[in-house]
Amino acid sequence: MEQVLSRQIGRKLAVQFLFWMALWLALLWLDRAQEDWWFVMTNESINVAFYALIVNITLKFLIPQYFIEGKYAYYLLFSFVVIIVITLLKINILYIKFDNHPIEQYNLLEQQVWYFIINLIILAITTIIHVISIWLGDQRIKTELQTYGMQSELKFLRSQINPHLLFNTLNNIYALTLKKSDQAPEVVLKLSEMMRFMLYECNEEYVALSKEIIALKNYIDLESLRIKDKIDLAFEINGSPENKQIAPLILLTFLENSFKHGVKNAIGGAMIHIKLDISDESLVFEIQNNKSGVSQEISKSKSGGVGLVNVKRRLELIYPGRHKLSIQENKELFSIYLYIELNPRTNEQN
Repeated sequence: MEQVLSRQIGRKLAVQFLFWMALWLALLWLDRAQEDWWFVMTNESINVAFYALIVNITLKFLIPQYFIEGKYAYYLLFSFVVIIVITLLKINILYIKFDNHPIEQYNLLEQQVWYFIINLIILAITTIIHVISIWLGDQRIKTELQTYGMQSELKFLRSQINPHLLFNTLNNIYALTLKKSDQAPEVVLKLSEMMRFMLYECNEEYVALSKEIIALKNYIDLESLRIKDKIDLAFEINGSPENKQIAPLILLTFLENSFKHGVKNAIGGAMIHIKLDISDESLVFEIQNNKSGVSQEISKSKSGGVGLVNVKRRLELIYPGRHKLSIQENKELFSIYLYIELNPRTNEQN
């Protein structure tokens, strides 16, 4: 730890040295027309030394003791005191140095106000730059914390979704095994494909839209094996999913919700109609199911509501200002309309 701190201090000192050396060389270059180089070098050395003194007093004392603490009146008062003292000290040192240059001494006395203004400007610029750097640092920390929090929340939400879908499918397999159905092996195969998608694909922020569609079809096949002819099912896809990406399990959650609440308690005549319209820059996902006597309203549905509340939060985090979700419910139908503006950068990566 001490070695790290010493290296940081060493880097800061090196940067400061290089800055003041560069300023000193620049001032020498501006005064290159004068013939007495030693006279010019000593003058600019004094100037740079006092500039460095102003900057260090401002950074080490005035800003932390008064400005940062909100004591602005004291900051202004002591700033003027520091500038007056340093200006007078500098003028006196230069006046003594110019002992054999009466014209320079006269000009020095004539330009006392100008020396004061320059020193004041240096103090003000130092304060402004330092305060801006503090603000930018705070904003960077806030952004990092916000990003970390969003990523953590997204991981938590995904961890909720996967077991939720898996739990429902395992229930279906259990029901088939109790009936000793020959369809059980096929269901297990479909489930393994879905688990592979969830385990290996859904850890990324985005997945290929084509793979999400395959997961939708697998889920429909799993449910179709269980419910057989009890449902009027339609799945329409318009447009090509190629070279497009989407946040994983967004569409699948809505589909699972419709099956769970639109078919679970249906005796006959259940209906689920799904439509996916894909364009170059967006997609529209619509799903509609008739109701089976159990309200699908999010606030009233304890198990299914978890999925819908979850996916709404994920949409807010992943597609802020780039999606529209509408959930409509009446006595007979439950409808979902989802518009997502696809991210061009993620589409190009696929």
